[in-house]
Amino acid sequence: MNEIPEKVVQQLALAAEAKLQKLKSKTLLIGQPGAYGWCQTAGLVSDANLSEFTTIILDIVLAFSQIGTSLASYQVDLIKRRLNAIEDWVEAGHTVIIVVRNIILLVGNAPTRANALPFFDRINYTQASGTQIEYCGGASAAGEVLRSWIGRLQYELVIDAPNLEPLLRVQRASKGSAQFVGGIVKKGAGRIVLVPPPTRPQDHVQYLQALANLPEQILGEPSELPAWAANFRTADETKALDNIAALKAQISEIENAIRMEEEKLLQADQLKTLFAASSDAFVAAVSNALTELGLRVIDGPHPRADLIALDDARGILVVEAKGLDGAAREANLRQAERWVADVRYVCTVSDEEIAADADLQGYAEKLTDLGISTQARRDINIKGAMVIGTYRKTPLDKRLEPDFPDPVMRVVSRSEVCALTGLQLLLMVLRARKDPTLKPKFIEQLFATSGQLDLKVSWKDFLVGPQLTARSGRPTLSGHCG
Repeated sequence: MNEIPEKVVQQLALAAEAKLQKLKSKTLLIGQPGAYGWCQTAGLVSDANLSEFTTIILDIVLAFSQIGTSLASYQVDLIKRRLNAIEDWVEAGHTVIIVVRNIILLVGNAPTRANALPFFDRINYTQASGTQIEYCGGASAAGEVLRSWIGRLQYELVIDAPNLEPLLRVQRASKGSAQFVGGIVKKGAGRIVLVPPPTRPQDHVQYLQALANLPEQILGEPSELPAWAANFRTADETKALDNIAALKAQISEIENAIRMEEEKLLQADQLKTLFAASSDAFVAAVSNALTELGLRVIDGPHPRADLIALDDARGILVVEAKGLDGAAREANLRQAERWVADVRYVCTVSDEEIAADADLQGYAEKLTDLGISTQARRDINIKGAMVIGTYRKTPLDKRLEPDFPDPVMRVVSRSEVCALTGLQLLLMVLRARKDPTLKPKFIEQLFATSGQLDLKVSWKDFLVGPQLTARSGRPTLSGHCG
């Protein structure tokens, strides 16, 4: 590898130093002096001359680090005057970057949110917290800085303002209105940039320095026009503003529609867990599917039955749920039969005997959670089911072996347990979504079947799979492949 000439290295170092000095001369960080060689610092109630700076970074945690959060009334007055001065400074054409925090101040003995102070209160805040954040600033160059921090940010408040230009929002897994956690608000000839804080304290200094570059590198120079100029518009300007509002409304509708479709994709992935997963994910998918069919389902007592379900008319369904790499096994049947025996025993013995056995006590608590009284247990019907996610690592169109091999089938057919695959349970759900009247029929089938369940339908009737065309060799979609 060729070494960079020393002269070039020196030039790069000088350029970096010059950039740092320029940034330092223009940026004021409100807070306690510390490791901030790239900016100047001043306390929240200091007499630093704001006109010397073009950018202020105001992180509430730093701002109150010197004076504390328990304030006397005279301190509040000083803070309010300083914040009003910062607001005037912004309106004159400068930029303040606020790291949005949810901080409670004690004024006397009365708790007050820091965001209720002057200047901060120009923004509406809703308490919420999380780390799932995404950039939503469109083609704005702000993304070049903010996207690199997405995975390292958290939000404590959701923000809103009449003229908010969104930059960051909460990721949503379902439909609903957007929740913004970062954005730009114009204030006179200047602007307020609101951003969430970093997750890790050790990233704080680096994050603030990255934010200090936003005004020059991304936001551009603020307008030199006075605030009142915005009240006088040309016809083209008015039309453009109306068009922008209409387009933003369309964007919001489209984003909501996209979120709704993404929710459908998420639901589809959850269903696919029934034929492609194992362990707790498979058990949860079985529980959700049985619930959708109309059963009341709870987790069984660990490490005994996986699930216990109740149908008021038919009784209790005790479920063994396993996702396997291969076919169903006789051991799965034996476990299902064992769980049924456990529940039947709990329903017949005395409370004293239950209290003396931790496993029995676990079952009794689950039955109580389902609303089954001690008296009702003695006459209730108890049925076993084994739901096996067979060949979970094999694509559906490559599954050529039986889910229940002949030796297993012979044993299953002599049992009182209903045996079905996770894929069959998925098909029940899909059929019931098309025809809800099938739900009670499917529940009846689960309780009435001893041996393997027969749905008389194929996955090809409900799922679209890949298939290569003979002519082009390109993949197409077919409902009857392999």
